[in-house]
Amino acid sequence: MSSLILCHKQKATQPYKLAHIRYQVFTIEELAYIICDNLYLIDHTMMSESLCHWIESELGLFALADGLREQIAKRVSIGDFVLYFLRNTGIYTRPELAGIKAVLDKLEGQEEVERQKHKADDLLNTGEYENAILAYKKILAAPRTESVDATFYGQVYACLGACYGKLFFYAEAAKAYAAAYQICNDYDMIRAYIYACRQYMTAEEYHLLLAENDLFKVADKENSKLIQSIEDSVPEQYDADQLVKWKNSYRT
Repeated sequence: MSSLILCHKQKATQPYKLAHIRYQVFTIEELAYIICDNLYLIDHTMMSESLCHWIESELGLFALADGLREQIAKRVSIGDFVLYFLRNTGIYTRPELAGIKAVLDKLEGQEEVERQKHKADDLLNTGEYENAILAYKKILAAPRTESVDATFYGQVYACLGACYGKLFFYAEAAKAYAAAYQICNDYDMIRAYIYACRQYMTAEEYHLLLAENDLFKVADKENSKLIQSIEDSVPEQYDADQLVKWKNSYRT
């Protein structure tokens, strides 16, 4: 949102709280932002008369409240309901709404635990590793659901391992990758496990580990070749300014 947004003057005396989201909102702008930031947690409980009543009585937005009631009466999807609401707040541009619709379409029909993983994946992809770790751990700590494939939880462990690896917590990463492999039996997870172990173990500990399983030795050789190819592609000298830029980029 690069353009100037004219906010509504009305502020609620009584806040509104969305189910599954631990925020209380006092303005229509706050509500819109919270919804967009938590699309993965929105469900049909949002389509309620209580929301319409709050928008009407607390914010004085009678047309919006009536429009939302019409959407509920038509039994539209939660995605269409959210888009109608956001479109009529006047906050988001057409391209932004198109992006929001793409996310909602992807989430249509998915289980809540799958939505939670999508949110965690976004945190991982945007470099918010600490928050991603908390999100993945929350999924793993909750009772397992049979509505998703068993490998789903293996993927969660693998993503958790990736987060730890990005933060150089290689011992924790190794544990997560080992748990992922036990569930998924995916060779790539073995390679990730072996790489993490190589980073934090002593040379003696690492050689003893490789002796346990021939598959570990194969993974180690492949990892070594990949590392060597990366090192060979790196110039011997870097521009000093470029190094500073990389350091600052990593630290932020």
